[in-house]
Amino acid sequence: SGTTAQQLRSQMSQRGPIDRISGSRFDANTSWSVHWSYHYSQHGKQCAIDSVQGNANVLFILPQWKQPARAEQSLLLEWNDYFAALKTHENGHKANGVTAIQKILQTLATLPAY
Repeated sequence: SGTTAQQLRSQMSQRGPIDRISGSRFDANTSWSVHWSYHYSQHGKQCAIDSVQGNANVLFILPQWKQPARAEQSLLLEWNDYFAALKTHENGHKANGVTAIQKILQTLATLPAY
């Protein structure tokens, strides 16, 4: 909540999610984890991967402004611009997770038989 940019900044600095590694607060946080599995078959003395599957789980924590009725239109526009840029930034973190699982699956799928 807040009716000025300074109030919003202060609240996000005080209430934003805490990064587990640095212990610092941020305006938003994106975490991801990847999971994969594969099936293989044995042909004589060699094993080969038959199929792979996987997924990336992504969790976004984003600020939510409870806009008061008396908030100025200019602040609303500024918030909307800021929030759009923040989501774009957090989607970059999501892309890292998606890229990771894609590379893992591609690597597993192209392993030669051993």
